[in-house]
Amino acid sequence: MITKQIGDRLLALRKKLNLTQAYLADISQVSQSNYSKYEKNSIEPNYSFLTKIIEKLEVNPEWLLFGKGNITRDTSAKQSINSIEIENLKKKVFDLEMQIADLKYDNSKLQSKVIQLSEELLDSYKKLMNFKINSNQ
Repeated sequence: MITKQIGDRLLALRKKLNLTQAYLADISQVSQSNYSKYEKNSIEPNYSFLTKIIEKLEVNPEWLLFGKGNITRDTSAKQSINSIEIENLKKKVFDLEMQIADLKYDNSKLQSKVIQLSEELLDSYKKLMNFKINSNQ
């Protein structure tokens, strides 16, 4: 009985997110044939499959398994943490840019310090871009 409900919820989830069976099969690492059988309630999905769907699509496990609560998890706490981290990275980028600008007046330390700060700046830019990319997915 639970399997039938999970299959129905998988179909509802796919339709709501406007995704294909092929895409969901790919991200959950099952064949499209098996995924189709899950939706049709022909076979029962395994733990690994359910975990991947829950994690990759941020599905509320209680909804998927029992039909309780919202379809998606509450990600507001995660977004809040990401916002704080982004602001910290922006501040670090600004501070590094200011340190590099200050070094222009001290040629004796300039070359090695500029290289060090440039590497830190590049690393901070990469982290900032990763946060922006991940929060858009």
